[in-house]
Amino acid sequence: MAIRQILEKYYEGLSGDVKPTGVIAGSTLRETNTRATHITYDGTNWEVADIRFRLVNEDGTYVDLPGEFETLVEAIEALGAIVALQATLVIVNTAVDAIKVKTDGIGILTETGGTLTTDGNVQNLYINDAPSGVYRPIAVNLDCTAHTAGETIVITVSYRVKPGGEYILSDTDTYAGLISPQLLTIELLPTRYGIKVTIQKTGGANRAYDWEVIWEAVP
Repeated sequence: MAIRQILEKYYEGLSGDVKPTGVIAGSTLRETNTRATHITYDGTNWEVADIRFRLVNEDGTYVDLPGEFETLVEAIEALGAIVALQATLVIVNTAVDAIKVKTDGIGILTETGGTLTTDGNVQNLYINDAPSGVYRPIAVNLDCTAHTAGETIVITVSYRVKPGGEYILSDTDTYAGLISPQLLTIELLPTRYGIKVTIQKTGGANRAYDWEVIWEAVP
């Protein structure tokens, strides 16, 4: 096999072929059987270049690769792993941000409570007269352990439907005699302008009732 000119400044041939003279200075010649690359700086004399691999462009220019192709492969693989990791982290961060938007809007359960002693009148067991926004009460829990067979209580739930409006009755329940189970749970509805839960002892002795209310507060 004789030396072949592939491009203006790039040649290929076997290691035993006679290398050409009178070529353009800076030309390279690749031995196809050894992969060794030779270069001429004067157009006549050839010397082994300190490379084993070279990428040659169509215009004769070239890019030298590392002496060990395996090194290049490893470098590319490492770069690919880094790029893949960065892409993965971008996806993960996007997912985390989306989840955070959702979780930031999830309410946190909040509680308050106390003890109310009945006096025969209609008394506010719980009231939120002016919520700052749409308000989500969940339930009032009332401990009726002290309530006896000869007693009666009336529980009402009322809501406002406009700013500063009157409370509108939503539900009334009368509990006469022993209450079982002894923990009475009054479920509540979301509201914008206010909620009121009342208790009235209409029969028997006045008693102390422990109570708590649970609501959902947006952080």
